[in-house]
Amino acid sequence: MTKHYCNKEVEIQQIKDDVGYIRKAISGNGEPGLTHEVLRNTKFRHQAMASLALIKWLLAFSVGSFLVSVFNFII
Repeated sequence: MTKHYCNKEVEIQQIKDDVGYIRKAISGNGEPGLTHEVLRNTKFRHQAMASLALIKWLLAFSVGSFLVSVFNFII
């Protein structure tokens, strides 16, 4: 005798399997998951933005120093 499954039971089981797969993909299941990738990307962006801000500040400082030296040279 074979077991009879209702179509709704099969659909619910498929949804349960899909949700389990999604949870494993997000958490990583022993590997770097999506949350790890997002954190790594965020850290990279913050470092890049900090480096860009430092470069802008150094460039502004060097241009200012150059202008002051040119002004002093003229005087």
